Amino acid sequence: MTHARTSDPDTSHAAAESAVQFATTHKGRILAELKRRPSGASWIADALGMERGQVNKRLADLRNDELASTSGTIESRSGRRERVWIAE
Repeated sequence: MTHARTSDPDTSHAAAESAVQFATTHKGRILAELKRRPSGASWIADALGMERGQVNKRLADLRNDELASTSGTIESRSGRRERVWIAE
């Protein structure tokens, strides 16, 4: 499913398809990292060379897909507390 309206130009449809493929790839990489070890979003982002916002979006998707959940907190790379994510 893409996120473009039928009235959108072809470029919007191409971008929507690309975003879906990109998200799927990110989810797989993040899930693989979580299977290696539970971690926080900032640490996952650092390990995978991604932005923290990208990781947070995909972690929410993984949670909704019941592939990941949270368990406690950990110190983030910036020194603040963040949730620890684990693979289901």
